[in-house]
Amino acid sequence: ALDTTATNATATIYGIDSWSNSGTIMNVYHNSLRIGGTGVSGGSSAGLYDHYTHTSNFKDNIVLNTRSNGAGTGKHYGILVGASYLSSLTSDYNDILATGTGGYFGNDGTADRLTLAAWQTATGKDGRCASKLVRGLLTFLVLAMLLAAFSLPSMAQTQSDPASQPAA
Repeated sequence: ALDTTATNATATIYGIDSWSNSGTIMNVYHNSLRIGGTGVSGGSSAGLYDHYTHTSNFKDNIVLNTRSNGAGTGKHYGILVGASYLSSLTSDYNDILATGTGGYFGNDGTADRLTLAAWQTATGKDGRCASKLVRGLLTFLVLAMLLAAFSLPSMAQTQSDPASQPAA
């Protein structure tokens, strides 16, 4: 998660920046990300960002952008795509939501799209996408619990703990 405790309130933040050389295929599958922060005074953000000449596939991702402006006028997108790259993007089966002040479902390089329906109408993308807080939030909570339950000790912990050392 990226939020004000980890970033500057004027920063521009991209959760996943799909940038690679022309002719390559960028597969962005099965990711969960959250961008947050309040009182943002500048900069913009996007969960998924596609802006280069290559084929991009955004599938089965969960994106929650809760970044919210204070006095600023930044824009905070679930998905942001440059206009000339929309035709080489496949995006579907994602759960994308931008809920903060200045939040938009996406921008297709020509205009801001406030809702999933507006995005779908303008782009023809994400026909089987969701834009619901409940599904994404529950997934984040389950993932957080699993990570906490199955976290492995750090290398420093295992090296300093005599019980973890093999018998001589």
